[in-house]
Amino acid sequence: MARKPTIVVRAINAAARREPKAVERFLESVERLKRAQVTGKRVTEATQVQRAALKQLLDRAHAAVAESGREPTADVIRRLTATALGAAADRQGRSDLRQGRLTREYGAPGFGIFADVPRLRLVVSRRRRGGND
Repeated sequence: MARKPTIVVRAINAAARREPKAVERFLESVERLKRAQVTGKRVTEATQVQRAALKQLLDRAHAAVAESGREPTADVIRRLTATALGAAADRQGRSDLRQGRLTREYGAPGFGIFADVPRLRLVVSRRRRGGND
């Protein structure tokens, strides 16, 4: 017998189905922030955009919680945030989030969010290393 989805999963899915553009903005902002962190360029700006997009998605999820007759507690808000960020960091999670079909809560991502980023090669000139050119 399948378990009933948690209030967090139901709220995120409801928000995603009602506002697919908010989900796309959020997912795009996560990718933009990831690129900025890898390159070291415009990280502050990308962080602000990602936070605003996350807030927009979470505002809709909070409304879905309230519509269910519950008040979003601090724990529910924490779990909503972790699930949105965790789903955005996971290939299947992104797909499920886009469709409003998450089946589980996610934990907030750590450095694993960079797993699908190509490795960068650090190049140090001989002169900086003290070698002769």
